[in-house]
Amino acid sequence: MSPERAVAELEHCVKTLHIRNFKVVDDTMTVNKKWVMAFCELLLKKGLDLSWNASSRVDAADMDMLKLMRRAGCFQIKWGPECGTEKSLKKIKKGITLEQSAQAMEMCRKARIESNASFMIGIPGETVEDIEATIDFACKISPDVATFAIMKPFPGSEIFEEALAEGRIIHTVWDEYLHQGFALMKHDVLTEEQLERLFKRCYNRFYFRPRYWAKRVKWFFKQPIRETKIITDNAWMLITKR
Repeated sequence: MSPERAVAELEHCVKTLHIRNFKVVDDTMTVNKKWVMAFCELLLKKGLDLSWNASSRVDAADMDMLKLMRRAGCFQIKWGPECGTEKSLKKIKKGITLEQSAQAMEMCRKARIESNASFMIGIPGETVEDIEATIDFACKISPDVATFAIMKPFPGSEIFEEALAEGRIIHTVWDEYLHQGFALMKHDVLTEEQLERLFKRCYNRFYFRPRYWAKRVKWFFKQPIRETKIITDNAWMLITKR
């Protein structure tokens, strides 16, 4: 879809349906900088009063792009740093570095865009120390929001095939929401109990930090209605994950 077509649909939603908050459902919206810049310029030219969020890779954005996205209404970007060790990044063939993840969070702060970062634990070969390093890294780069998950490989992926050959695949599950399958697998180093304990530790360590709550207070004064919902959702998440 061209930038003109995308903006025309947003304009219709704003003016006809009175919708002003949007989620751009694209794994890596910023992969085509020329498209993003044209899209944002058109939004600004139209003068549409809207807000939106999107997803990106930490190696697929720069400061000029983020500043323009902010001016055009982008309030949050979801990133995928995934791990806190170079070893795990190589294992999943992410193609990024820890430094790029740190730089992306810093650029978001400078552009005044909220950062939402996703991390995973339980990558084959990881030890307790590796997962603690991921938690440390998440706290160090300090995104505004962080989500953690125990790795569940997609059928057909290299890690899935390795686990299948080693007899570590428990069963596969079809996700109706994502319209794709994923597998539950036994870890090659850690027990299920260890992974579950570390998973809860990820949330406890990240969200029970003074720095995190200081950020939430700052955002609350900017967006009180949205922040009330975020705080409520996070409280429920922490209760269910603990």
